[in-house]
Amino acid sequence: MLRFLEDENRCQITIDRFFEESDIELLKKLFVKKYELYEIKILKLYTLSAELIKVLSHYQKEGNLFITSDRSRLVRYLHRLSIDIMFVVENDKFKIQKGDADILLIGGSAQSSKKITYLLRSIDISKYAIVIVQHINAKFASALDKIILNYLNVNVHYAQGGEVLEKNHIYIAPQERHLEIDKEGRLVLEDTPEVNSAKPSISVCFNSLSSFYGERLIAILECGYAADGVDSLKNLQRWGSTVIVQQPSECFEAYSMPKNAIASKNYNYIFTQVEMKEFLNLVASEHSYCEWIEYALEKIYELYEYDYRVYDRNMIRRRVELFMVKNSIGTIKEFVLLIIYNKLAFKLFFLEMSINVSQFFRDPILMRKLVEVLAKFRHNYSIKIWCAGVSRGEEAYSLAILLESVKILEKSLIYATDFNPVVIEEAKNALYGMKDYKRAEDNFKSLELREDLANYFLFHETFVELKESIKKKIMFFVHDLQNSSSFNEFDLIECRNVLIYFNLTLQERVFKLLYDSLKFGGYLCLGSNEFILPSFEEKFEIYDSECKIFKKVR
Repeated sequence: MLRFLEDENRCQITIDRFFEESDIELLKKLFVKKYELYEIKILKLYTLSAELIKVLSHYQKEGNLFITSDRSRLVRYLHRLSIDIMFVVENDKFKIQKGDADILLIGGSAQSSKKITYLLRSIDISKYAIVIVQHINAKFASALDKIILNYLNVNVHYAQGGEVLEKNHIYIAPQERHLEIDKEGRLVLEDTPEVNSAKPSISVCFNSLSSFYGERLIAILECGYAADGVDSLKNLQRWGSTVIVQQPSECFEAYSMPKNAIASKNYNYIFTQVEMKEFLNLVASEHSYCEWIEYALEKIYELYEYDYRVYDRNMIRRRVELFMVKNSIGTIKEFVLLIIYNKLAFKLFFLEMSINVSQFFRDPILMRKLVEVLAKFRHNYSIKIWCAGVSRGEEAYSLAILLESVKILEKSLIYATDFNPVVIEEAKNALYGMKDYKRAEDNFKSLELREDLANYFLFHETFVELKESIKKKIMFFVHDLQNSSSFNEFDLIECRNVLIYFNLTLQERVFKLLYDSLKFGGYLCLGSNEFILPSFEEKFEIYDSECKIFKKVR
């Protein structure tokens, strides 16, 4: 549903994931009203449909239309089409989890003691200075240190005041006193009135320590009744501390404290006890750069089922470093923490891992040779072609135009695939900027086909669109080369500059897929720096060594 707000001279419009194609007609009606200013916010969308893009482009040229988006990828896409759009920082922009956080502050009430002792037994305490603020029955108020000592050989005591926090030490807030920290970093005990009906108050301690330690502090709100601690979470977020909330379902009836914290929306993570333990141990871990990369690849496969473990490590390193620079991530540990615990961050990294470099009729020498190959299919009853790693679609559309140039497009069908769903949607749109078209025109003229490239395009104000006669012969699919089996028998497979990003194990797997998907006598076209693997050399013969075109013979 299209959301909009009209006043006397201005119309504010929001386009987000609830926008439907049927809303385009309503959008057009709003533009007909001729407001002095239209403000369009596009939220949480990585691409738009071709029809919506055409409407925005048309009315931006006609009137005063100001467009913003919180997704940088969409901004880049629309800029290529010469649509004016401004990038604004996302409201849900991820917070970088600092890898050097070393102050652990735990607040809890009823039913939190077992949770706290489990956590302390499960993490590397030597990496943290730990402070505990707990509401418990006076009968047990002075027993927590003894309980902890039953399980751990650790420095644990009730705070006396004047201490400076040290790693491998546990400090417990005593009953009937608020625990704070002064400007010199020394613990202070205050005999002031109750806060949130509690003394010691979790809120008082959280506020004080967070204002001093900032990003070094990890605060955990455990099980308990009421809401002490919840009103301090907004300040913790402002000061850059990490806020972890206990999963309420593990608190039995004492779930109101974590539930109220979640309702406030001022937190970073909601964790079970096991997840909390794993997170704190990961923050405390120290590994080499290469070890962190390997760990990240394993966790990505475990959590998101994308297997980058078989990708070339130099390529992965370049992509990781580029992502870190773009998002101001300081260390490799912080990168790993981010992509493991933030799905939005992983999605952006996933898009970064997709290599989307292409153009129409790239490498004219190869294009002329492909015209020669395609002409061999003139007498085929039907022609099936697979363009793998199609990116934004230029290579698939180039093949379709070449097929039309030899008058066999009508009996042809091109399967175009990529593992990135965003670029597949862009490819389906079949919209390209004027710079892309001018480059395509230059490449096409060098083919000397006695055709006019303009015959295959529709021209809009600032971009071009492939005609329906070309688009209808291409079927776009999201497809992952490393996890799929053959799905057809093709006369030609074009898989250019994809294998170079894989290690040898994955190259073998993908080559088997390409081989099994190719008809006997069919042709395989690889990138300029790619070769037939030794284990497949006897199954192909070289058709053109310079253009890397091979024919299946066994």
